[in-house]
Amino acid sequence: MLSDHPQSSNSKKDFTVAFHSKKQLKKVFQNFDKNEKGTNLIIYSEPPKTNTQQDIDYDQPLLPDKPGKNLISSFLSLFKIIEAAGGFVKNQRGEYLFIFRRGKWDLPKGKIIVCRAGSEEAKGWQTDKGSLGLPAGGDKAKAKIKEPYDKAAMREVMEETGLYDIRIIRELPRTFHIYMQHRKWILKPTTWFEMYAPDNQTLIPEEKEDISEVRWFTFDEMRIIKENTYPSIRELLSNYELQMNSDQEGDF
Repeated sequence: MLSDHPQSSNSKKDFTVAFHSKKQLKKVFQNFDKNEKGTNLIIYSEPPKTNTQQDIDYDQPLLPDKPGKNLISSFLSLFKIIEAAGGFVKNQRGEYLFIFRRGKWDLPKGKIIVCRAGSEEAKGWQTDKGSLGLPAGGDKAKAKIKEPYDKAAMREVMEETGLYDIRIIRELPRTFHIYMQHRKWILKPTTWFEMYAPDNQTLIPEEKEDISEVRWFTFDEMRIIKENTYPSIRELLSNYELQMNSDQEGDF
């Protein structure tokens, strides 16, 4: 968790650290990864310090004028960022669709495609929001375009579950997932959409993506999912449940 002020916690599994520099942040992150007892890492930016002639310690480097402004950029520089999109699909009976992949319950999701703007794959994409710009030299033929989040989410849901009749209801809060791949840290921001799909469609798990089962769950069965899923999925479900409760209270 990144914060602009100190955070208090009663959990012994939470580690709280003040941000000072990119070098310090990298070391903190590496040490936390090696600590098996830690669950949450909270990094906060200290208020800017006013240095006067009387309190300057010449053996220590001065803090930046706005350390909070540098926290996010320093944190992001530690990772390769791979964007993804996915769907939280429900049917007419109020059941929700989950996939079973590599020993855990998950939601259908996948990487955002980036390709050449004029390619066959990019046809129909909205270029005003998806464009990544021109390469050095301004060669339009090599300009890159990013797949829109909503199209990517629907594509991934259809590929991984076999659904073909789906529509987007609304966008949900984004989640963030960190993992190691080829000795490099990856930060995966995932944009989620709540979707609707009739349940009279045959569910087909995408086996080449290690998906062994696709199944509808009632909301009361969510405990089965929460007991065996990823922290980012639990976060999404908790936020969704809070929103549902808030919507119901607003109806009275």
